Amino acid sequence: MHGESPETVELSLVGDFELRLGGRRVELPEGTQRLIGFLALHGRHARRSYVSGKLWPEAPENRAAACLRSALWRLPALDVATVVTSGSHLALEPELAVDVDRLRSDARAAVEGRVSDADLLETARRLCAWADDVLPGWDDDWVTAEREQLRQLRVHALECLGERLLSTGRHHDALQLGRACVAADPVRESGHRLVMRAHLGEGNVADAVRQYRVLAELLAEELGVSPSARTQDLWRECLG
Repeated sequence: MHGESPETVELSLVGDFELRLGGRRVELPEGTQRLIGFLALHGRHARRSYVSGKLWPEAPENRAAACLRSALWRLPALDVATVVTSGSHLALEPELAVDVDRLRSDARAAVEGRVSDADLLETARRLCAWADDVLPGWDDDWVTAEREQLRQLRVHALECLGERLLSTGRHHDALQLGRACVAADPVRESGHRLVMRAHLGEGNVADAVRQYRVLAELLAEELGVSPSARTQDLWRECLG
């Protein structure tokens, strides 16, 4: 109706691809999903030729360009556009809210130390909520590379927030972040060390030692290696 504000258009890539208009799911063909997903993971804008080459790498250039035109033609007509086109470039509509953008923003702020003390726990809560992978089941190289980069960024951010919580004596909250890190990457030693130090901060030496043993067994089984010297030093500190 004339004079009414357009409904919000939101894109989720964490857990699964989902485009929502005013809270209602919008069904899209596979090719169009891949186009929108690619732009969302690659800075929201790119040259047409780069997009078509990445999305249809095995097709001849003219065929890949035709596939891109078809995907654009199948974009739904919404109150707010999803993709803006120009002669040489494609871009996501600036008003399109993408969950991965928020994930990146929160994680980078945490890593760079830009999260205020007042927002520390709320930022940690949001990052912990992103437990699912980005676009699971999509096995394109451009997806798997971005998925791993985002996973590493999230875990690093959680560790940074956990360290800040430890430094202010909030050991229980730090412990929750450490456990989230271990769940996201079980063989990453820094997450286990965060858990161990949180246990030590609460005076739970046995729990810290138990966490070390969990890590040592996992590394031996999965990689055939022992914990690093830094982790072993922390273990010896547990033993007194």
